Amino acid sequence: MLGKAMALLAKWLDSAKQTSEEDLLARYKKVQTICEKWEKSHYLLGHYYNRILEHEEGKPDNRQRDTYLNGDLIKNVCLCYLRSLNYGHKYLYETLPRIFTLWLDFGANVEHVATKEDRARVGAVRIQRLTSINDHLDKFIKKLPVYVVFAISISF
Repeated sequence: MLGKAMALLAKWLDSAKQTSEEDLLARYKKVQTICEKWEKSHYLLGHYYNRILEHEEGKPDNRQRDTYLNGDLIKNVCLCYLRSLNYGHKYLYETLPRIFTLWLDFGANVEHVATKEDRARVGAVRIQRLTSINDHLDKFIKKLPVYVVFAISISF
């Protein structure tokens, strides 16, 4: 019950724009740690990371954060969404396609970084993040029931 109340408060603060991004992230992480076996706690954190990721994508290349450039945000979105699928399938049609889209796009563009300074700084880190995403996907996909993957392939 406490986790649900904290999730509701975090969602309200988020929609009302009443607090900072760091505070919201801390609140969503707290909900996830309190209710670690609740599908929605992982989904909410992943959804928030996804919104940050989309916001960073819209920025000019020289204003993007390092967490976006090195692939950390993509990794966090994928991990949170995979964890939510581990505990339920309510958000299956939103999370699994997004995981595959982020993973495949990141893998296809892992070498592509806009500026030369960023390429030298985050090039190797991006490859490490992709390897980490691959490992987590391998681990979580093996745990998922087969009907989950079939359900998503039928909808395409």
